[in-house]
Amino acid sequence: MKYDKLEFSSADDLLFGKSGEPVKCGLDLEIGNGRVVPEINYMPKVDDWSNFDEVLESYRGITESVLRRAVNLGIYSVVLETEFVESLNMNLEHTREILEMQKSRMEEYHDEYGLKSALRSTVADLRKMDESIYQSERWNKMMEAFEVSVEGGADIVSIESRGGQEVFSHSMMRGDLEGMIFSQLLAEVDMRRLWEEIVNITRKGKSLPGGDTACAFANSFMKLADGLVDRKVSHVVAAVIRAATAPRSLIAFEEGATGPDKDCGYEGIYMKAITGKPISMEGKTSACAHSSLIGNIPATACDLWSNESVENLKLFGGNTPEVFLEMLSYDCRTMNESLDLSKEKEYRDILTASNKFLDPQALVLAPEPAVRISKAVVNAESFYRSVVAAAREAVKIIKENGENLSLPQKERGYLEKTEEELEALPEKKSKFLDENISKYDDRVKEFEPENYGL
Repeated sequence: MKYDKLEFSSADDLLFGKSGEPVKCGLDLEIGNGRVVPEINYMPKVDDWSNFDEVLESYRGITESVLRRAVNLGIYSVVLETEFVESLNMNLEHTREILEMQKSRMEEYHDEYGLKSALRSTVADLRKMDESIYQSERWNKMMEAFEVSVEGGADIVSIESRGGQEVFSHSMMRGDLEGMIFSQLLAEVDMRRLWEEIVNITRKGKSLPGGDTACAFANSFMKLADGLVDRKVSHVVAAVIRAATAPRSLIAFEEGATGPDKDCGYEGIYMKAITGKPISMEGKTSACAHSSLIGNIPATACDLWSNESVENLKLFGGNTPEVFLEMLSYDCRTMNESLDLSKEKEYRDILTASNKFLDPQALVLAPEPAVRISKAVVNAESFYRSVVAAAREAVKIIKENGENLSLPQKERGYLEKTEEELEALPEKKSKFLDENISKYDDRVKEFEPENYGL
């Protein structure tokens, strides 16, 4: 289905803990129905990833410590996200054994302590973009990993898919906005094929098709953008690209995803405004994996509050996953208490005000700009037009707030240049494709047009 209107057309109604379509999953867990739930994301620290006994034991220790910390702190709702590395999904029995072990312990904690929980399996995108991305052993293995996830007890399945990344990465490093827009048209083709398959697989079991993320696109740009002093690429362009990736991630929902989408999809706030589906977001507590200038903003509309992947290390307070769960849980307590006191809008506004004008990347994810960008997406006549419309709206929002943002002169120059380049794009997708297919076929070694039906 194509979304042609917003579920939340007013930023005033776009709030943490409240979705338009709550979901039930796992062990008596409900998401998006008036509470914010912590979602802990972790990664084993092992000496040898080929030693599966060591890997499994690390996952076992993580799972036990997280569940034990939860009940010790009176946390009675939690989501665990197992984000698989490639080698574990290439061996499907390893995928299955990890998930079954985790789900078994979660069931025991539910039975003994009443701990409500769900398990998310994030499958690795195993494909090599310079090969056939649909007719290959790696594609088959990836789809089988989703099947094993459903069979092995995952309550939510997700992926950080990479279709179009080969052109995006090439273009990002060269400041080529047209190439980055072109990459989204490639991503459109891939997302439709991929998410039709994923949704069909989940229908064979009880798993929810959560959603995708633009991690390979907008997050890559955000990481390069870095901080206020160490600017490796333009922060204005990073913000525009963030908005431009929204139509791509929306395709998962058009194909049947139910949410909650994945935490590192900062574009999740657009997904919630458009679809009403619950979202997982990460912010300040993702500093374990990467720094950002976005911090408090993602919490404004989250239903799950997450941390990005944290390596399993020993701290004075325990192992990092259990420590980060504790941090997340107190954020969630504050949000939930504000909901109980009917002060959620005030608290959301404080979160927004604390961060909105720190950087354009934060501004375009704040509730009011997010609703404007979402509206531009649904009002567009086609996918191509929606990408361009979202990018143009982001430019407009940044220009309107230029004084509050205190943009450096160089960034103001990037803003004008970006606006001019967006205005120069052709109105018709066919013309845009004609101008770019052969160009990037020549420039990007990994780009195979036939992978995208071109």
